[in-house]
Order: sequence, then C-alpha cells, then structure tokens
Amino acid sequence: MYMRNGRVFQAAFRGVQRAIEEKAREYGVPVIYVDPKNTSRLCPVHGSKIVYGDESRIGKCERGGEIWHRDVAAVWNLLLKACASAGCPLSWRPSSHRVSCRASP
Repeated sequence: MYMRNGRVFQAAFRGVQRAIEEKAREYGVPVIYVDPKNTSRLCPVHGSKIVYGDESRIGKCERGGEIWHRDVAAVWNLLLKACASAGCPLSWRPSSHRVSCRASP
C-alpha cells in the first residue's frame, strides 16, 4: 500500500520507536534522541568530511585518511552525539578502537 509523503513508512517507524521506548522504560534505560543529519558525512575521529566515490558506501576521511563505511561512521557519530547531549563522559582512543562510556556519578 502506498501513501503520499511516506506516511506508511513514518507510521511503521513510530510503532517501532514506541516499542523501543516501552522496553527501555521497562528496564530503566534512558532513551536519548539525536538528529541523524550528516552523521555519515563526518569522520568520527577528526570531525572532517568523509569523501565517498560515486554510489559508494565506503569513503575516506579528508584529514586522517581513515576508511569508513557510511553506516559505521553514522553509528559512531550518533553515539558521540548521544553522549554529548546526555553529558556522559566518553573516551575513545582511535588507535585501539575501544570506547568507554561511564554514567555520571
């Protein structure tokens, strides 16, 4: 079934969103909303532009030369935005690719 302006997709997405919110509330897990705009375009390490080839999902950081898959860069940037907005300390050492996120005392 098709509806104008993607209303069917939006309705399905809202249903999934509500289910996630309910489960999070059930387990006492906070839900943090972040704007996904440009999350796949910026390098999570340097904050500089990632250059993608035509129709490619693999790109290279303009500054450091790291290779990123578009979806992986987006997820890292969403995590960084969520931690920044929630005020949780986040440490990431790019050389080890280990992340530590601790709740504030």
